[in-house]
Amino acid sequence: MPSIVWHPGRSDAAIRTAAISCLHTELKVPEITASVITGDLEKLVTLVTGLLEEEDRRTRLLALRCLSALSHLPEPGTLPVQLVHTSVTELLKRLDDTDAEVRQTAAATFPALVSALGPDYSGEQWRGHVEHFARTLLVFLDDTDEALQERVYEALLAAGHLNTAVVCEQASVERDRQRSPTRCDRLLRHWQ
Repeated sequence: MPSIVWHPGRSDAAIRTAAISCLHTELKVPEITASVITGDLEKLVTLVTGLLEEEDRRTRLLALRCLSALSHLPEPGTLPVQLVHTSVTELLKRLDDTDAEVRQTAAATFPALVSALGPDYSGEQWRGHVEHFARTLLVFLDDTDEALQERVYEALLAAGHLNTAVVCEQASVERDRQRSPTRCDRLLRHWQ
């Protein structure tokens, strides 16, 4: 984990890329469970979230993949809500990345991260967060990249599980602002 911590310089950037690559490979091993890294899980999620701002696209891409894998390790509801909110907020910034693969992976990672919130999550209590998630996702639902649009649609479905009324409300507001309201209409029909 010390290699994931940000330090200035090209050598340190290469070390961070190598470290996140090793973590990504390790997370693919089926024997890895939350109990193996349970003491470090929150710290690890925080460090990996910090790598979403890296200059190197490979590092950002691997960080997103690691976040997705890490969010599946613990039982839903185990990670602190504020940690998940912070990670999701940083993840949503990657939807505006210069690299299409990073953008698509960020959208695909959203459902995994919000699933870590668990069944006791109160979408009404955290309404402001869900509104922010939905508004941000809806901007990218109208993107020119069809693959990204489809992944964002799936992310909006996941957001709807947090608070359906908020997502529908935001989709209704954004519908007329979109070049093509087709996906907004599809989203609204899904929740009716």
